[in-house]
Amino acid sequence: HHRLVAAPGTGAPYDARMRTHRAVALIAVVALSLGTGLTACSSDDSESASTCEAMQQLSASVEGLFSLDLVSEGTNGLQTRVDDIGEAWQDVQDTAEGQFGPELATFQEALNQFGSTLTSAADGDTSISDTIPQLQDDVTALRQAWDGLTSAVDSELSDCDLSTSSS
Repeated sequence: HHRLVAAPGTGAPYDARMRTHRAVALIAVVALSLGTGLTACSSDDSESASTCEAMQQLSASVEGLFSLDLVSEGTNGLQTRVDDIGEAWQDVQDTAEGQFGPELATFQEALNQFGSTLTSAADGDTSISDTIPQLQDDVTALRQAWDGLTSAVDSELSDCDLSTSSS
């Protein structure tokens, strides 16, 4: 059973805020559970440029999630990051599978696991305190999958800078 305490800075009880967390988590799952039906692309320069642009946008979105301060930004910050990843992910899927299919699949799996963990918490199947260690593991797996994808992009599209500092 949850002990009702005031949420930091709001005075609202955590249980009332939990509904918001659950709604955002469901939105996260929808955005992160995008299908993997990708279209292949050739090595044409304009398509490589499109792939690079899509990857740069996804990079900014993923780094935004990794740098999220949930305590200060709250569920609105999480929702914004998830929406950004969902939009950018679709663009990457549309342009990059021909070059990065296996890496994209690994990243998709990590996104799906992250979304699944959020769903469990949102549905009340697990408590937030029990979910935190799994989310930490999921974020680690997501980071590793992201590193694999960015490494492949670096290797294939050497002119494509995915650093967020240049965005």
